[in-house]
Amino acid sequence: MRKSAGQKQTQEMPVLFAEGDAAQFDMRKAPFDMFLEFTYIEKGKVRLVRNKQVFVAEEGELILSGELLNRYSVAKTETEKSNEYHSRRWMIDMQYLSGGAFDISSQRIVDPLILHRDLIFFRLQKGMPAYEELLLQLNAIKTTIEVRERFFELKLKIQLFELLHLLLHEGCICVPKPEENRRTAAMKQAMAYIANHYAEEVRVEALANLVHYSEYYFMKCFKQYTGKTVSEYVTQYRLMIARTMLQNTNDSVTDICYNVGFANPSYFISKFSQKFGKTPNQIRKENAEN
Repeated sequence: MRKSAGQKQTQEMPVLFAEGDAAQFDMRKAPFDMFLEFTYIEKGKVRLVRNKQVFVAEEGELILSGELLNRYSVAKTETEKSNEYHSRRWMIDMQYLSGGAFDISSQRIVDPLILHRDLIFFRLQKGMPAYEELLLQLNAIKTTIEVRERFFELKLKIQLFELLHLLLHEGCICVPKPEENRRTAAMKQAMAYIANHYAEEVRVEALANLVHYSEYYFMKCFKQYTGKTVSEYVTQYRLMIARTMLQNTNDSVTDICYNVGFANPSYFISKFSQKFGKTPNQIRKENAEN
């Protein structure tokens, strides 16, 4: 009988965790798109697909990827039928570690990694440098989120920075060249504009002019940085704000729809339900009950 994957996450947490023989993330619940994914094959083996390339991960492997890995079961032989596949997965929000305009570590390290996260991919096996320490840190992060002692948010952020430092120090990931920082700064400027003007019409032309790029080049860079088109990103941002308003205000669903920039309540409810798997009223009811 197939086990269901366990997933522990709240909307405030920058880390998703899943384990089991399915170990799949419910992406509708993930409030972030710019992530690092860790997959630890605790038992058995699994076929993984990345950029249309297929490889088999064996028991004990720890895989780091800047893109979500698709996974498929490996057919078992007669002698393997009793074996079970079990994995643990962590998805970490990279933007959680990205600071403001004057944050040097963000400018030089975190933001360039976000922009080029599609290049991040590393496989570790037992005995390799950092293997044991990475597993310890990942499990410590899981414990911090589950226990939630006083001021755990600070402890979690420290742990995530320590994890990133270890990955860089051991050569599991590399920082892109300095000239890429200019594009990173431009994308952050565009995202800041969206955060301040999401309730208005957000035009690609205005964003491109803001950062002094052509519209074509801007759209290409924005998609590379966020994984979404401008329209998709703005829609998601509005939906995230709408969910917060549903949970923290008594405004009607219609008012919230207009306040976050949607012109049609029916379209808003449809997109909201598609994103979160529940209607606005269901989200509000759940929040009131909790």
